[in-house]
This record gives sequence, C-alpha cells and structure tokens, in this order.
Amino acid sequence: MESLKEIPVQLSILLFIGGLLLALTKVLVNSKPVMQLVQALIIGAACLLYYFINIKSFSLILVIIPLLILFTMFTILLLYAQLKEQKHLFLEVSAVVYFATAGMIFLTRTSNIAEFYLIVEMISLAIYVLIAFNRTGKYSLEAVMKYFVQGGIISALLLLGLVMLFSSTGSLDFTGIAEKNYGFYTAILFILAAIFFKLGASPLHFWVPDAYTGAIASITAFISTTLKAAVLAFLAFKMCFFFYNEIIYRFTMAFSVASMILGTFLALFQTNVKRMLAYSSIAHTGYILIGFLNGVDQFSVIFYAIVYLVMTFGAFTSLVVLEKEGIADISSFAGLGKTSPVYARHLTIMLLSLAGVPLTGGFFAKFYMISTAFNQTVYIPAIILLATTIISFYYYFRIIVYMYMKEPADSEQKLIPNSVITVMVACSVLIIILGILPLFYNFSFLYDPFI
Repeated sequence: MESLKEIPVQLSILLFIGGLLLALTKVLVNSKPVMQLVQALIIGAACLLYYFINIKSFSLILVIIPLLILFTMFTILLLYAQLKEQKHLFLEVSAVVYFATAGMIFLTRTSNIAEFYLIVEMISLAIYVLIAFNRTGKYSLEAVMKYFVQGGIISALLLLGLVMLFSSTGSLDFTGIAEKNYGFYTAILFILAAIFFKLGASPLHFWVPDAYTGAIASITAFISTTLKAAVLAFLAFKMCFFFYNEIIYRFTMAFSVASMILGTFLALFQTNVKRMLAYSSIAHTGYILIGFLNGVDQFSVIFYAIVYLVMTFGAFTSLVVLEKEGIADISSFAGLGKTSPVYARHLTIMLLSLAGVPLTGGFFAKFYMISTAFNQTVYIPAIILLATTIISFYYYFRIIVYMYMKEPADSEQKLIPNSVITVMVACSVLIIILGILPLFYNFSFLYDPFI
C-alpha cells in the first residue's frame, strides 16, 4: 500500500520534530529567552529544508505543518511562563505536547483508514493527559472525565464507521474509494460525526467549554487551535471527494448552522472569558464548515484555518498572565488598558480579528467564506454567518469596553514574562499581516490539492 511506503518518511519527520522541540525545551530550562528562539528556529529551518527536499506537493506542507510546529513552540513558551517554578512538570507536559504535535502532523499526511484511526487515538490520549495534569484546577478533573467519556463513545462510532467503510468498499485508502452504496454513506456519516466532534461542532460540542475551562490557558490555546487546523487540513485534502453528495451536504449544513447559532448565542451569556472564547470557537467551526458545502473550497477553508489558528491562540495567550493570578471573570479585565497597555493592545487586536473587523485576518477569512457560500449557491449559511457575526460584536467588544472604559480595581502594573510577550507580538503581527496581505497578494497556490 502506498501509505505504508511513507512510514520511513514519517519516522524521519518525527525525529526532526522531536529534535526541534526537545532543543527548545532544553534551552528554556537552561538559558535565557533570547537564545531559546534562535536555537529552535535553526533546527526548525533544517526541518523545513527536509520537507522541501523530500516532498513534491508543497501546498499543504508549506502552510499547515510549519504552522503546527511554530505554534507548538509558542505553546512551550507559554507553558514555561506558567510552570517556570515546576520544571519537572514542565518537562513532562512538554513531552505530551510533542506527542500530540507529532500525531497532528501525521494526520495531515495520512490517507490510510487504519493509520487514521491510530493517529486520532494517539492525539486524543495526549489531549486527555494535557487537560488532566492540572490537578489543582477547579474544573480540571470534571473536564477530563466529560471529555474522556464522550471521546470514548465517539471513538467507538469512528471505529464502526471505518470498519463499515472498509467492508463496503474493500479499500483502506480514503483517496481510492469509489463505490457508493448505503453502507458507504452510513460509514461516511459516522466518520464525519466523529471528526465534527473533534472540531467541537454543535451539537457534539458539549466537551468544548468544560475542557477549555479545565485546562490551563497555554494548553487551552494549544488544543483549541492546532488540533482543529490539523483536522481541517485532513478533511479538506483527504476527504474532499465525499462532500459533493447531497446526503453529506445536508449533514454538514446541519452541523454548520447549529454551530453558528448555538455558539454565538451561548457566548452572549458568559461572564467567564475562557468559556466565552470556547463558545466563540464553536461558532467559528460553523463558519469554517461552510467551505465544505457543495464540495470543498480548499482555499477558503485553509485560509480560515490559518487565521483561526493565529487569532484564537493569541486570545488564549492573553489569559496566561491573568490566569496565574486567578482571574477569569470579565470584570477582572476592567482598566487593563491603564495597568497593562501591552496586554490590552494585543487582546484588542485578537478580539477585533475574531469579530471580523477590516484590516485583520478575521475579516478576510469571513469574506472569503461568504464569497465561497454565494459562489456555491449556499445562501442560508452565508446569511446566518453575517447575522451571527454582527451579534458576536457584543461579547467581543464588551471585553474591550471593560479594558479601556472601566476603572481598574487594582492600579498595580501587571508584569508579563518575556516568553509571553514574544508570543503576543508574533500573533499580533501575523494577524495584521493576514489582514493586509490579501489586498496585494494572490493565495492561489493554496488551491492545489495535496493528495
């Protein structure tokens, strides 16, 4: 089988990624923040050079995999800020993060049914551990138990779907499946339901707010973004053939519409910022699923996935410092524009992008998605996207109002670690670039399929 021939390549990738991330961990523990990025980027450049030499299809590799590596490095920087005084725990959690990242990278490359199931379980186990390690957290144990139980049920559903798919087609390769009978469609719907669960799409979203609240901010940033980007890449490039069917179209539309409506309206009533961002991420999942209606628009899906990765990671990065002080409620953001202007400016940029304000990446991500919907004559989801985007301005701008128009309860300046500032600056710059670059540059290379 063709996918089995890639095993030596995947093992080599794992060694490169492992070397990159272990080097970053080592310099974090033993040296100053300035050197940590220099050494990590050198190894990262070697890793990318390896891809350029060995991989012929550049579209997915050049966009998704480097971003997964980059934001894994950012996760390690945030973990270091939160676990600096617990170095043994930092090293253990970092190892699990690397394990999850390796699985996500493999997920973007596999087209084999058996490999797909093993990789999904590999990622799931790592995420269970990442949520559960915060034993002193108020909601950590409850969050991981809910996610574990629901994840176990979905894992069984996924396995059933994959077995049915193999029995109805006789093929272990997603890209080589051609036969279409009732068993085939039932299998695909089971598989898509499991994938939508991993994406946090409604009505299979119940684990999302609890898991995001139970994990520490740096882990929440990691699992809410990199996992979703990897799964979307797999859907857009490996399962794109299945989305031209009427049954799958209606199934996907139901998840998209439910996610947009429920995610937006539930976010309106949240006072805990983490839970608000969790429900916001459900709404954004609904926006992205529009790109899978009546076929797959790979450009709009991948561009939105990139923008979502940056702006959501940046938003959760903002919570790292405040969470360390036990702050979670929106009222705690009052006056941050005065007590921590750097923090407030960064969070403002991320919130404006999440809302879809022009000159941010979020604006063009939604613009391309709406264009895709109208081009594919999918009008109802496009109208719902516009309506829910307008409604979402309320809970995004509410935080901005608190930061700049409310008096701080404590006038003491908040100290932000250098590693957190590094991630904040990087995310802010990236989201502004993604909001300006489409005005001058054609991203047509993203249309090329990676199969």
